[in-house]
Amino acid sequence: MPEVSCKLHNLEITPLFKEYIQPLISSEYIFSLKNSQEIFDIFKEMFPIHACGRVDWDHVLHHIHITAIDAIPHALEKLATWKWDDTIYILWNNARVPVIWVDMSFALEYIETITFMAPDTWLLCVEKGYIVEFFYEGEIVVGKAP
Repeated sequence: MPEVSCKLHNLEITPLFKEYIQPLISSEYIFSLKNSQEIFDIFKEMFPIHACGRVDWDHVLHHIHITAIDAIPHALEKLATWKWDDTIYILWNNARVPVIWVDMSFALEYIETITFMAPDTWLLCVEKGYIVEFFYEGEIVVGKAP
């Protein structure tokens, strides 16, 4: 597990993150930008990435396209063993937004704020091998690593 940094004073992060996400994160973890890159590397090892920067779902056997955020728990139940308190990483396609480490209940409670940060957002559970992708065109896909 990469080293977690809960201090933001040396990070060059977006003002949106400082305004909308940082106030929500008290005991949760915020990774340094260097360690955020390490999490992105793990993400790319677990899931094939298309040239456009999203998961290449044509190469992920187990995935479900959904149309509403409230369908995420049901889709996860079909694909993976998951719990509300699963620890997940939240990744954004903006390199100036650090990865955060929270539980799934936090992510789903604040999902509108989280997805507001960048056009593409991923909720990644490394331990259980699942991901939820929010694509800028409004598409939501839940998938399990091969």
